[in-house]
Amino acid sequence: MTKELPFIHFQIEGNDYYGGDQEWFDSQWARQAGCASVLASNLFCYYGHHLDMSLMNFRIVMDQMFDIFTPGIMGFPFYKKFAAYFSDFMKAQGHELETVMYRKTENPVDGFAFVKECIDQDMPIGMLILTHRHKDIEEETWHWMCITGYTEDEAKKEVIVSSCGEKVTMDVNALFDPHPMNVVRMLSFKDIQDQSSGTSSVTDTVS
Repeated sequence: MTKELPFIHFQIEGNDYYGGDQEWFDSQWARQAGCASVLASNLFCYYGHHLDMSLMNFRIVMDQMFDIFTPGIMGFPFYKKFAAYFSDFMKAQGHELETVMYRKTENPVDGFAFVKECIDQDMPIGMLILTHRHKDIEEETWHWMCITGYTEDEAKKEVIVSSCGEKVTMDVNALFDPHPMNVVRMLSFKDIQDQSSGTSSVTDTVS
């Protein structure tokens, strides 16, 4: 079984992009360290119901997010700050968000349970991988990404991820391997009140 949330995508010169790509920034520094801004842009399009946004307007959002999530010399590896800044931004757009955090890589069972519970409640997940020992994941280290779905069957369990405009899958046992080198943080957001309509979009609580 595969469950995948609707997600913004672009087609540029015959190439499909699954979410934004930090290579679209104008400055070299932003292209190198702007992954938090891209994640925030992707999440804005999802929670703001702008999945049909044009590339030109998405680029404007990316620059706006870069001003908020401005990376320092080590990038923007700030888990709680990301949650606070994004929630404040979305509140100004009429969306009251409640942050749900998974702070530590406990084990594959718990990590995948968090992913499933969020995705099943229509909540994409921001994932920060700081360090990782698995070779098929180490290229995604010190990097923010967006989990948009999962696959689960007898043969495998995987998460579906948007990273630099590409759709990639990661094996759950490898991703959530509780090794000291594997530092994985996840957070998601419940849109508890759309202020423009006064209605609650999600009522269940993720533990």
